[in-house]
Amino acid sequence: MPDKGDDAGGGLSNDLFGAIIGQLGGGGAKGTPQEQAAVLLELAREEHAALYPGNGNASLADAMAKYGAIVEATAQLTAATTPAQATAAIEKLAPAINGLGKLWATFGPVVGAFSESVKNKP
Repeated sequence: MPDKGDDAGGGLSNDLFGAIIGQLGGGGAKGTPQEQAAVLLELAREEHAALYPGNGNASLADAMAKYGAIVEATAQLTAATTPAQATAAIEKLAPAINGLGKLWATFGPVVGAFSESVKNKP
């Protein structure tokens, strides 16, 4: 399968992906092992959905809202200084990543439409 590269119609940017991974690994890892695993699982699902999207197109508005929620939760996780703050951020981050993955899997990549996600008819 050819390499689709960064931001090829769906999926998280390499920078955002790296920022998330950077908060979950290494000496300053945030969250419990279970919380970290939940985020990593959602990242894997989202990346898979971006590589194998649904038969249609996600709207730009839908994608921006989902992506924005991930960026916001990642910023909260980065700023977290206590375990409770990290848990609160992770509890927002995992579902936000899941939502973007479901958008790709259900509708497909962003192309054309601004405010209406559509499935193409077979």
